[in-house]
Amino acid sequence: LYLLNFKSDIFYRTYDKLSFVPCPNLNVIIGPNGSGKSSIICGICLALGGNPKILGRSERIADYIKHGAESGVRIKAVLKKQKGIVDNPCNFLAQDKVRSFAEQNPQVLLENTEKVSLLVNSLDNQLDNSLNDWLLPLESITEKIDACYSCLFEKLGCEGRVHLQKPEDKYDIDSYGVIISAKFRKNEHLRQLTHQVQSGGERSVSTMLYLMSLQQMSVVPFRCVDEINQGMDPANERRVFDMIVNLLSNEENLAKTQYFL
Repeated sequence: LYLLNFKSDIFYRTYDKLSFVPCPNLNVIIGPNGSGKSSIICGICLALGGNPKILGRSERIADYIKHGAESGVRIKAVLKKQKGIVDNPCNFLAQDKVRSFAEQNPQVLLENTEKVSLLVNSLDNQLDNSLNDWLLPLESITEKIDACYSCLFEKLGCEGRVHLQKPEDKYDIDSYGVIISAKFRKNEHLRQLTHQVQSGGERSVSTMLYLMSLQQMSVVPFRCVDEINQGMDPANERRVFDMIVNLLSNEENLAKTQYFL
């Protein structure tokens, strides 16, 4: 990319030509007024083949791409592939908006800032309320599942726990999850249930007891369970079957239902 009439920050010196080589990742252009930051941005936009009349007016880099030209088509395809991630890669501010912001007197600017702060606080409160409406019941039901799961494991002479995994960023909903831990021998400690730690039979028992714990949370007329003993050795198969029989024979069990195995 070659820029013409570029001004540097050294005494507003002007160059006839300047070569600018951006890096493949983040490019941040920093400098005082008159150092030529806008010239670089405008040069990038012009290199895309866009209409010079919209320089400083549009905030979307896609608006600067020349439509119909082969180079413009390729650039547009790349932007589309990125799904908007690089729609505004250089944070190009429309100059008319910058001018409007600069013309605000201190009092108006303060009032607008206070309005925005109130709006942000209101949105934060709404987000916190929505998060609590979802998270508190989830924590409650996870504790109930954990209590039932621990009880079932205790009957096997082992130890099992269920807990809710919470991310550092409480708003990162996708990172929440349920962690199942189990301990099958006295000289072990609780370890997360994975295919790398427990044997196939141990995972089958842990999974079945977790499903049984989940089923205690809801009442249905009957349940169909296929391949319930998949991967279990004869001893664990008998223990799990006896446990199901005991659960179904308990008159105090409100979630008691009919099983088809």
